[in-house]
Amino acid sequence: MKHTSFKRLLALLREIRKNPKVKHLYINSGMRLDLANQQKELFREIIRNHVSGHMKVAPEHLNDEVLKLMRKNPSKDFYVFKKFFEVEVHVSVPLSSISTHLRFSLESGCKITALQHIYQILFALFSSENGIFPLSR
Repeated sequence: MKHTSFKRLLALLREIRKNPKVKHLYINSGMRLDLANQQKELFREIIRNHVSGHMKVAPEHLNDEVLKLMRKNPSKDFYVFKKFFEVEVHVSVPLSSISTHLRFSLESGCKITALQHIYQILFALFSSENGIFPLSR
């Protein structure tokens, strides 16, 4: 399904950016991963021009069994977005100015094994990319 509803927002963002009286227009709310993955042109514009240095991304969970119980999209949406984001960041801004904020809560159906799975994922993501560890051992 082709999504075109974002075209008006994209045009508005570009028009505002051309206005010499507007110095910055930052979007400070979190990004919906499912929409970002479907509307790449809009999110490319947002990442390159409308992020003040911190983009908030908070996937509901990273365990597919828990996500299914929550009736949410699978965890692959996060990884697809993460890859897209990293490419856009390298094109437009220094990586040192970006931080990704992840938060998880204990949801119904979330067992200790799901939390251990998340810890392993976060530990691998953060330690391999920038030496920052999500939790101290």
